[in-house]
Amino acid sequence: MKTLLLGLVLMSFTFKSGESVDGVWSGIYESENAVTNMVIRFEDESKFHCYKGAVNEDNKLEGTYVLQGDTALIFTYRTPEGKMINFKGQLGPKKTYVNGVWVGPDSKGKFFLRKQKVEERFG
Repeated sequence: MKTLLLGLVLMSFTFKSGESVDGVWSGIYESENAVTNMVIRFEDESKFHCYKGAVNEDNKLEGTYVLQGDTALIFTYRTPEGKMINFKGQLGPKKTYVNGVWVGPDSKGKFFLRKQKVEERFG
């Protein structure tokens, strides 16, 4: 009985269901011939803003995401040319990083993002 109770307590610290992925994430995505920096801000429960390369309005894209279960993160955006890009990744146990694969109509590759510790201040 003590072992079962200890296991449940440890699992509650490892897998916190209902925890969101909201916040700023940064990392890279790569294809066969390029590696590109990426910054994403996941907002509310289903929308995000994505910056490919430099963080400026010219590189800003918007999309939607869904968290499936406690570990699968799926997000999609449409390029300015109208092409859909789909990302599917596995979150780490503490939801501080995600890695996976992405697929577009003309290419595919891998990606890695790490959640950033950003403190917002209002003046």
